[in-house]
Amino acid sequence: MITTSRILTIAAFVAAIVMAMALLRPPADRTREQAVELSAVPESDPVPRHYRPARVSQEARLDVDEIISRNRGLSKGQLKQSAELNELMNRFIALMKTPEMAAKVAERIAALPPGKGTGHGMIRIDFDLLDDARGRAWLEAAVSDDARLMEAWVLNTLDGAIFEFAFDPDMERTSNGVSLETISTEPQDVPEDAR
Repeated sequence: MITTSRILTIAAFVAAIVMAMALLRPPADRTREQAVELSAVPESDPVPRHYRPARVSQEARLDVDEIISRNRGLSKGQLKQSAELNELMNRFIALMKTPEMAAKVAERIAALPPGKGTGHGMIRIDFDLLDDARGRAWLEAAVSDDARLMEAWVLNTLDGAIFEFAFDPDMERTSNGVSLETISTEPQDVPEDAR
C-alpha cells in the first residue's frame, strides 16, 4: 500500500512537471530567439499607469525642503498669508488662465458628475500639508516653474476627483482635496419684495 501511494505521488509529480513544460513552451512556429524578442518589446502605451511627478533638479528639491521647514507648523490661515506661497500659487493660476490649460480643465470639470439637484459651481483644490506627497509635488512643480509639471499636478488631481465623485456624487471633499461648490438648478423662490 505504501509503495503504491509513493508510485502514484511520483507519477503525479512527473505529470505536473511535464504539463508545466508543455504549457510554457513557445509556439512551434517561432524560434526561442523570436519569442524572447517579442517579450522584450515595450508596451505601446506611452502614458504612465500611475501618477508619479517627474523628477526635479536637486536645487529645486533643496528649495522645497527649505520652504517646508520655514512653513512647518503653520496653520492653514497662516499658510494662505505667506507671500512666498502666494507667489507660487500665482504661477499655477497663470498656467490655469492659458487657453490650452483652460480647455483641459473644462474637459475634466464636464466629466465630474453633478450632485443631486445641483450643477457645477466652483471647484476648489485644497490641501492641508506641504510636506505630504501631494503638497510636496505641488511645491516641486511650482518651485521648478515647469509648466509641464504644474499641468500634470492639476490634471492628475482633477482626474482623481472624477474617479472619487463617480462613486459618491454627494461627497463634499475628495481624498486629494477637491471640493465642489454647487449651484442649485431648481428655481428659487423670489421674495415678494424683489418682484
